[in-house]
Amino acid sequence: METPGRNVRAKAALNRALLDAGFGLLETLIREKAEHAARMVISVDPMFTSQTCAECAHVAKASREGAHFVCVRCGHVADADVNAARVILARAELPPTRAPGTARGGLHDAA
Repeated sequence: METPGRNVRAKAALNRALLDAGFGLLETLIREKAEHAARMVISVDPMFTSQTCAECAHVAKASREGAHFVCVRCGHVADADVNAARVILARAELPPTRAPGTARGGLHDAA
């Protein structure tokens, strides 16, 4: 605390500006833009997405090892960001045919 670093006041001002930016307003604007473009916005709870296994859905802090994900229950190994993205996709509960708002249907095309 005695030597806090450089540009501390500038960083504090930036943090205040980000907090004042209003992420609720951002969400509103995104939803309005999506509606205008005939797209669907799906809200997903981000809680524990980086600690949840995309294969067995087990949640454990120990599974996340930096940039790697190794499930302590089933042994699933993946890049941590890819695993979290798969968890988010699963939580979105997209229809099994075409993903809303995509030309080709994305990852959920029916085989």
